[in-house]
Amino acid sequence: MKVFLDTNVLLDILIPGRPQGPASGTVFSQIRKGRLEAELSTQSIIDASYVCSRCEGFEPEQFRKSMLGLLGSINISGIDYFELREALLSGRKDLGDAAQAAHAWRANCDIVISGDKSFHMPGGETDIPVMTPTEFVKKMKA
Repeated sequence: MKVFLDTNVLLDILIPGRPQGPASGTVFSQIRKGRLEAELSTQSIIDASYVCSRCEGFEPEQFRKSMLGLLGSINISGIDYFELREALLSGRKDLGDAAQAAHAWRANCDIVISGDKSFHMPGGETDIPVMTPTEFVKKMKA
């Protein structure tokens, strides 16, 4: 199974105390064990760096080490011209979500994992379900 990880899932493991943190940790654990294939956009890493840099106690070197550790277990690629064009043409208010959705679709992901309740895949283009980390972990255990 191939999952697409939205930026907030990455933030869940980087910022202590986030509500979806434990479930996101479980997802990343399954990825490291090779039980899941995962896709993450370079934009998510850049956005996570920005958000984390605003947090008290942020250590840039630790962030870099964490991201380098992900490189071996997660497919990481940039949002390309076609995905950006699709996002711009979608008319969605949240360009970031639109680009991430297009990226997940083009990467042939089976599920999008996002803690963002307003994240949705565009109708008619795909049938990729969107689940929170908690919902996904419950589904994995079932």
